Amino acid sequence: MKKDHQLFDLQTRDGLITSSAYTLGANHGEVWIKPALDALGGTPPRFYIWTPFYFFGMPFVFADPGVVLESLGKRSFGGEKFDAIRVTYKKGTGDSSDDSYIALCCTLRKRRSLSAENLRLLTYSASSKHSAPGT
Repeated sequence: MKKDHQLFDLQTRDGLITSSAYTLGANHGEVWIKPALDALGGTPPRFYIWTPFYFFGMPFVFADPGVVLESLGKRSFGGEKFDAIRVTYKKGTGDSSDDSYIALCCTLRKRRSLSAENLRLLTYSASSKHSAPGT
């Protein structure tokens, strides 16, 4: 298991991940790693730096340009009904536009439109053609 410290700018998505074995950074979409590419044990640096941001910053990601939201109606979770939303991306969006998510959300009461800023994320599942080696 990798243990590191992660710091991200939510506006620019620039990031810095540090550990005793490596330093990984992203600045204006360019990713770098020190001391060498093999410091992550075969995990691609671009995959490793963006994956935590996408899962911890999921509400921000669902509001990105290129996001496509599709209502799937109501689904049950924990004995309650929630809005189910399929989240996909337009071709060419980001590094992995083939990824998709099913998110269970509460629509904010004052606004009923299907848009990322009007939803509160409760839980989600992900599907990706990209994965780290060994996962």
